Amino acid sequence: IISLAQTSGSNANEIIKEIDKVTADISASLPKGMVLTDITSTKDFLDASIANVVETLFIAIILVVLVVYLFLHDLRATLIPSLAIIVSLVGTFAFIYAVGFSLNLLTLFALVLVIGTVVDDSIVVVEAVQARFEEGYSSAYRATVDAMGGLTSALMTTTIVFMAVFIPVSFMGGTTGTFYTQFGLTMAVAVAISLLNAMTLSPALCALIMRPRANQINGENPGFSDRFHYAFDRSFRRIQQKYMKGVSFLFCHKGIAVGSIVVAGIALVVLMNTTKTGLVPQEDMGTINVNVQTAPGSNLEETGRIMDEIEAAIRDIPQIKIYSRITGKDAVHNQSASAGSFTIRLKNWSERKQKGDDVKSVMNEIYRRTDGIKAAMIRVSTSPMISGYGMSNGFDLYVQDKKGGSVDDLLKYTNDFIDAMNKR
Repeated sequence: IISLAQTSGSNANEIIKEIDKVTADISASLPKGMVLTDITSTKDFLDASIANVVETLFIAIILVVLVVYLFLHDLRATLIPSLAIIVSLVGTFAFIYAVGFSLNLLTLFALVLVIGTVVDDSIVVVEAVQARFEEGYSSAYRATVDAMGGLTSALMTTTIVFMAVFIPVSFMGGTTGTFYTQFGLTMAVAVAISLLNAMTLSPALCALIMRPRANQINGENPGFSDRFHYAFDRSFRRIQQKYMKGVSFLFCHKGIAVGSIVVAGIALVVLMNTTKTGLVPQEDMGTINVNVQTAPGSNLEETGRIMDEIEAAIRDIPQIKIYSRITGKDAVHNQSASAGSFTIRLKNWSERKQKGDDVKSVMNEIYRRTDGIKAAMIRVSTSPMISGYGMSNGFDLYVQDKKGGSVDDLLKYTNDFIDAMNKR
């Protein structure tokens, strides 16, 4: 077993590609029947995660375009906010490259979230122009100029407020700051580019390609598309009227509105104090570690026999692809004759989509199958989302016998000490 770790500041994806080239060269010269393979590799999780985020990115773009078309009722009008997405994303990619960020889970996540925001300014511009057409304007240029006259300050204000939320994130210190600096700056820059787009490209496109509807001018019979949009608008207006009734009710009963705000504030404080906290959520990394600790004083042969029992119990679990076994070292490579460990690589996520295929279910199955092995303490864990975080927390404590007693005495006093600490 060979363990390789990257140095600070390097790119894990690039390193693993180089490692794969070397292992491919070595594999070509191996004896027949011997295979060189990865037991665990961060690239697998990175590739699967990025593929999911990119898929979500495209789905978000499609949904945004469909929703915009549904409300604007015009393909030409829909084209303008759609181009705003592309312009904002391209500009953000240029920023990421210029400042030395990488396309990682945080920057891609920011891009997914910001897609619904970068179209907002362009939609406001297009709707304002469309409203001018409904008022009787026939010139797209004049409609655009008049629309922008009342929008400029509003667009700038809303965008600056949005950026003011995310820019402070980049000044956070410690681990949290390291994680969210790229996220916050990516969000802020994407929105800033969308404002620039809404102030320049979107008005220009409105003046060039938007036109009043033909049936509005000529009084023509509406087609299927117009009838569909008319039905949609009618349904939407009904919902809007119900919403307005609710707002009017709160205007007439201000005590209820104020009371709701107070209740919401109290609920926020309670939930913030009672909700579980953590650095990052635990994900299915595709790897499981099994740490085995036999009785103190066990020799390597005795530990080996127990490892054989554990291996026989878990080797046919269907979700396992391959595993390695070490006798004489624990999961964090501390050497001891009474320790052992398994590193288990699960099948690809695409092959584990059924109920019970997730990493937590497999860990529970390992515990169930090894429950009858009483000669060892078996602990099953999964790889942490972030290397260096999540393997352990708190502190390590070492107990040393200075009186030359037996191992049993040392174990007894250690357990008594742990019990006393747990009571505190």
